[in-house]
Amino acid sequence: MILVFIVITAAGSSLASTMERRSSSSTLFQQRPVFGAMVSQVQVDAIVTNRSGEFVDNLTEADFTIYEDNEPQQILDIQLIDLEAGTVVDLGNSEDTGQTLNSTSTVDSSDDTTETPVTTTAVDSATNYGALVFLIDGPSLDLKTKSRFLVAWEELLATTEGLRIPRAVYIANSFGALEELVPLTLETDPLFEAIEAVRATPTPGNSMKSNFYELLDDMNFPQGIDAARAKARAFEHEETQRSLASFALLTQFCDALSSRSGRTALIWVTTGIKITVGGPYTILTGEDPSSPAAIWERQQQLFDPYTPDSQITARQRQLHEAANSANVSIYTVDPTLRGDLRSMDVDVVTRSSGDARRLSSIEFQSSLDSLRDSLKDAATATGGESFVYWTDLGAALATIEKDSSRFYLLTYAAPPPEGDGQYHNIRVEVNRPGLTVRERGGYIDLPLNERRSREVIGALTLPGAVTGPPVFARAFHRWSSDGESIVQLAIAIDPTTEKSTGNLTTDNTLLVEPSSLVFHAAAIADNGRTVDEVHQGVRSLFGPADSGNLAAIWPFRYVYDWTLPPGAYALRVVIEDEVTGELSATEFKVEVPSINDEWHASDLILATTNGSAPPLPLVVDEATEDTQLIVYVEVAGGDEPVLSGSVFSADGVTLLAPLPPVSLQKQAGIHRGALRLTGMPPGEIILQAAITDVVPGRSKIFRRTLKISGTIPQL
Repeated sequence: MILVFIVITAAGSSLASTMERRSSSSTLFQQRPVFGAMVSQVQVDAIVTNRSGEFVDNLTEADFTIYEDNEPQQILDIQLIDLEAGTVVDLGNSEDTGQTLNSTSTVDSSDDTTETPVTTTAVDSATNYGALVFLIDGPSLDLKTKSRFLVAWEELLATTEGLRIPRAVYIANSFGALEELVPLTLETDPLFEAIEAVRATPTPGNSMKSNFYELLDDMNFPQGIDAARAKARAFEHEETQRSLASFALLTQFCDALSSRSGRTALIWVTTGIKITVGGPYTILTGEDPSSPAAIWERQQQLFDPYTPDSQITARQRQLHEAANSANVSIYTVDPTLRGDLRSMDVDVVTRSSGDARRLSSIEFQSSLDSLRDSLKDAATATGGESFVYWTDLGAALATIEKDSSRFYLLTYAAPPPEGDGQYHNIRVEVNRPGLTVRERGGYIDLPLNERRSREVIGALTLPGAVTGPPVFARAFHRWSSDGESIVQLAIAIDPTTEKSTGNLTTDNTLLVEPSSLVFHAAAIADNGRTVDEVHQGVRSLFGPADSGNLAAIWPFRYVYDWTLPPGAYALRVVIEDEVTGELSATEFKVEVPSINDEWHASDLILATTNGSAPPLPLVVDEATEDTQLIVYVEVAGGDEPVLSGSVFSADGVTLLAPLPPVSLQKQAGIHRGALRLTGMPPGEIILQAAITDVVPGRSKIFRRTLKISGTIPQL
């Protein structure tokens, strides 16, 4: 294969103007269009166990009754989901499911000999039926509790052969923001890496325990009780704020998970949060609960350890409703051993027997136990389980996996009126004696617009939890036509999955309907703050889909120019299909440099063209052998910058062809220029490009590895 290189000194102007037109035209569509039809079916996952805690797998539709707001509902469909076996058993009318069934079998319906015909479908991907999402409450864990959990988790993973249920891992950092460690995956290596990342996370230590000792020290000084009680109130206020923030974060997390299909087991690893006005600090420094002063404080709800805090319980209720609406079952895991809570009196007994008595009192120990009440409440209200004071955390995690592997999926029609915005209670009953059923407790019947908006916000919060068709994105630092520093986002939408928008034709092209797509993006700073966000319609700049130009065929690509202040960002991108309701999402890191008047080069931009249409950025480093590739750069503050380079084979040593030097042309204070190359050989090549200026030291080298194929379309 001979590489043919054509020097294009005007290509920089063409590419720059193309991208400027593309970005500016998209601003015409800032208003969100009206959403489509309402989905009116409700799905309920039911885990049915016998007295021994074993899953019961021989139930039929006749064994179940579903109630919404205490009114019985007609079951439209019922399936037995077995993700470990990789099958879905249809126990109802297969014609109503719309599934392609691969085989038939029979199931024992009860203690009698009646055989009910069923159909079984092989599950290609468990992602649509279930997932395990770990949320590690980093600031609440000390070194000992964190280590106990990670060791148990690591040992369970090491003994698991092939994951059948996808997993994702998130951690709440010291800013109270979520950090995605692993998006949904069926690979174990990323999960082991996440364990190491959590292990390396700075641990604040048991600040509550330190606060207890500080209060005891104050109380051991003459007239120190008043100071200790003042501190206790301040500590209680801090814990109240932490509780409110934790519930708000979890609620947002559940709203985000509503964008995905299937049942989600949210594994919340924490040491508990309080739900009362007061708490352990108040108990430790308080007077006799029957004293007039203590009674007065309780009546006024001033840091009273026995009265639920109305603010916190309201947030708690919102969490439970959000989780149930998103089909999220919360499993709470507290790695603390009960003995750790009971041992504090041993730590101080040699210093003061009075301190030991206070720490070992029934009232104080009960107040510590009450911090776990919120964990038990969350699990009970959402159909999960709570694992508090468990010595065998590996068994707890195995139980969660078992719950998420096998369950019944029941579907019924939501009663009118639809979209009333109210919370509706769900109850599932099984008419066989001795069985226990767990299900989500209800859902909020949101209007479609609001539900879609929440799902988009959720996808921007947790892009790794979105399971729509793949979307690819790349960010380039460059300058606008007026010399302003920008981040250019290039988005490629992969329509090869059967759920995608459009119709794949026999010549492997797709007539994309960009008018149904909406582009959402958010720039998140290191401290978790959203610096900027974008929501706008996606339109083709090169005419309608039937025009036969490059933008109309597969793959569809979209470019957005974003002005962001210097800094490091996590860029989250969501593409919404307003016809199907599907969301595609991705996240990647980008650093916006601080630009001064000195010499500075942009990122290397590779773009493709069919020879007649304007160039489109190459998002994924793959191209076909007949691709015309544009190698494009920009330089600010340069004198006479020159673009040159070479193409090497995959070993990075064998030279395939040199890139002839091209002088960059100055436009609006920015030097721009490009090379065009065709006839690239199939296989893997390494493109090396260099920018050099007449002033010594002003240079930059780029290296990109490209996969060239005769069959894979470029993205």
